[in-house]
Amino acid sequence: MESVAIIGAGLSGLTLAHLLKGKYNVTVYERDESYSARKQGYRIGINSDGYQVLLSLKNEKLVDFLNQQKLVGFAMVDETDKDLVRFEFGESWIVSRWKLRNMLTEGVEIEWNKKFESYKHENNMVTIQFADGGMVSANYLIGADGVNSQVRKQLAPEIAIQKLPYFQAGFIVPFPTKEQCPKYHDLLQTHLVRVLGPKGSTILLLSMKDQGELIVSPSVQSKEMDFDEFRGFFKEIYSSSECLSILGSISLENKGVELGFLQNSNLASFKANPFPKQGNVFLMGDAAHAMTTHRGLGANTALQDAADLAVAFADKQFERYVDILFSRGVAAVKESQASTEQIHSFDAYKRAWFLKGLGVALAPYMFFKNLLKK
Repeated sequence: MESVAIIGAGLSGLTLAHLLKGKYNVTVYERDESYSARKQGYRIGINSDGYQVLLSLKNEKLVDFLNQQKLVGFAMVDETDKDLVRFEFGESWIVSRWKLRNMLTEGVEIEWNKKFESYKHENNMVTIQFADGGMVSANYLIGADGVNSQVRKQLAPEIAIQKLPYFQAGFIVPFPTKEQCPKYHDLLQTHLVRVLGPKGSTILLLSMKDQGELIVSPSVQSKEMDFDEFRGFFKEIYSSSECLSILGSISLENKGVELGFLQNSNLASFKANPFPKQGNVFLMGDAAHAMTTHRGLGANTALQDAADLAVAFADKQFERYVDILFSRGVAAVKESQASTEQIHSFDAYKRAWFLKGLGVALAPYMFFKNLLKK
């Protein structure tokens, strides 16, 4: 049985390991010392594409977990808490990335504390060097090692991560009480909320009510700021909003995502596919096509990569996988960046037209959805 070495125990790497189990000897190598050494993000959105991939793992425990996390809808409001648009999701789940990752580790052979350093080809095999001095050989090497992928830097060094002019941070604060924030206390029970303010600013509010907490992620089209300047800017902009009391809770102590500029891959700048189509080293997920979070495509695209690469392993049609990886990756990077630019626009008319367009695009879907309910 041929062997597959997967670098990175994230969602795509673990999903691929499950899909190849029993057909290949699969080992996942992870730089973290253990599954609990570093939490893998907070909440992620799973759409119908990602859900179908997870469903294909035929894990009843996983399906039950997902079905408990279904989200009703998405709301956009302005800096005075006035509703701009609300709509229901067709099929969407907001889940704990950490819990999902831990569930996917079950039944997978993982070697922890193995930081990838480099690889070389020897006799149709791939020999992998780790930072601790250890070496292993495998028939195939899969780089699923995230945004700063070391596998990508060797396989496709022309693909780079670039900074975007949007400054953000993420915080975890106590879930607001009814008295503190009557509107958001109720709205966040069922909706993901994005607040659109002036001066290119926005705040994402994402419930972790099962833990009594709220994710608060402010971002702005701006120069770099220190924490006090960043918090002061948002408290001034949102002084007429219930968000003011939420912003008063953020601090360096409850910071979950470091202050910094949004980043994405330069993949969309390539006219020709930069990924090698021949060989036995391939990429998945953020290692191939890092993107901003503003369309919720990152995790779902990575899960689709895992499913398509598993199909490629089944019939050894890796060229087709690499073509899909490139085309889907470029589309997702572009869509995510376009959404980032729209929600951070200084131009009030541009935002208004974006929201109007969003409502027009959703109208047929909502009409037929409501029709079917009758």
